[in-house]
Formats: sequence, C-alpha cells, structure tokens
Amino acid sequence: RRGSAGGGAAGVVAKAGPPPSGKNQRLLVNGTALAYDYFPGESPLVVGLPGFFAKKRMAKGNALEIFCRRKGQGVLIVDYAGTGRSEGDFKEMTITRWRDDCISLIEQVAPGKKAVLTGSGIGSWIALHIALLRPELVAGIVAISPDPDFTHDLLLPTLTPAQKAALEENGILDLPWGVRSYPISKALIEDAGKMLLMTGGRDSIDVKCPVRILHGLADEEVPPQRALKLADRLKSEDVTVTFIKYGDHVLETESDFEQMWSAVSEVSEKFYEFDLRSPSSG
Repeated sequence: RRGSAGGGAAGVVAKAGPPPSGKNQRLLVNGTALAYDYFPGESPLVVGLPGFFAKKRMAKGNALEIFCRRKGQGVLIVDYAGTGRSEGDFKEMTITRWRDDCISLIEQVAPGKKAVLTGSGIGSWIALHIALLRPELVAGIVAISPDPDFTHDLLLPTLTPAQKAALEENGILDLPWGVRSYPISKALIEDAGKMLLMTGGRDSIDVKCPVRILHGLADEEVPPQRALKLADRLKSEDVTVTFIKYGDHVLETESDFEQMWSAVSEVSEKFYEFDLRSPSSG
C-alpha cells in the first residue's frame, strides 16, 4: 500500500534551503517524500510519533499541536513512510526505516534542537530506538500505550497456520487485533526481530533520558503490565508510569490529552532545568 500523495499538501521540498513550516508540508527523506506538520518555537522540540498505521491528522497529533502552539513550544508531527499522506510502499516499511526517517526529519526540519519524543503505540518503540542510536537528540520520551516487541511477544504467537501461510505468500496480512484491524507485513516482522528491546533484564535498555509512560488499564491491545516491564528494563533513573483506570489503547479522551500534555510539560521542564544549569547556558 502506498501513502496518499494528495490532500492538498505542499510539493516535495528541495534539499537546498530550510524546510518550510506549517501544516501538510513535505520533505524528501531517504528518497521518499514524507508529510509532516512543523511549527517552530521554544526548545525542546515536541515530536509526535503516531501509533501503528495511524493517519497524521488524528486527535493526539492535533492535541499536541494545540498545546505546543499555545505555549510557544516547537512541535513536529510525523507521518511515517508508507502511511497517511507520506509516500512509500507500506509492505516495505520497517521499524529501522521509520527510526532513520524520523532522525533525518528532525535534523533537517529543526537542526540543533533536542526533542521530547511523544510516541503512541509503535511510536514509542521507534522513540526508544531513536534515543538508543542518537541520545544527544533526545531530551526525553513520553510513551503512550507503548508496545515494544509486540510483533514477537503478542502478535506472532496468535497467528494460525493459515495466517502464517498468507503472510509468507502475500508479504502482508490484515490482522484483527483488539477492536481494530492492522496490516502486518513480512518485512516489518523480520526487521522487528532485530529491534527487540524487552528480552533483557533490569536496566538492559540503555536509555538514560527522562521517560514518562502512560497506559490504560482497559487497553484491549497491549497488557498494562508491560508498562511496568518496560520501566524496569530502562536504564534511566527518571521513569514514571501512570495508569489510567478506564483508559483504552488509543487514549484519546480530553482527560487523556491532559495527562499526555502534563507528561510532555514535565519532561520539557527537566530539559529547561538541565539547560539552565549547564555551563554553556550563560
């Protein structure tokens, strides 16, 4: 499946000159035109990494944009290659590809900015890998219903022989999960096997920045206990888990958005505090 190139978005931006800001912008990243929304502002930059196969203009991204623009804080909402309005063949996309694309997009759109990576679902998995590969880019992480390793821990054990055969033959499978259906590709699963994070013990994930985890106790896709497992494996000493009693997987009520923004603000304040104390801050 290819991401739509329509929707009134701007054309592909040439490499020369700074990328434009505003809604529905496009930038050529790793040979693919990626859609994004960017509004410059104060640091740290808030980067919205959507859930699996979510369209960019979903409620969570809208809420982040509104909160950041009211506060005057920079915000970048990403559309992964092969999804939403970005170009690319979804069947070929992987965690590794999306991680690398997001790093390139952040560096090109907001060079020199540290980011608070705000990931939902698979966006949290990508955020953790960005922090592992490029820790100097990351001021902190807000992980909403995080699902690292979901492909191997939750999904593959449920596949029937017929589903496995269809995936092998077609390279992609529409899989009912929770209350939705998701397209799962062979490329994604094969790459995910190289990107697993939850296989080690305590402090085995070498992410040291502040992390805030939000998870609904009524999550129909990812067991809430996995939030505690993730917190235990993170090396950071500044990790907080917040359970939302009646929260589902998407966490898109007004109350959920307030929790999200509270977490983003808290992590941002950690950055401000550190920056003010640093010798180079003047």
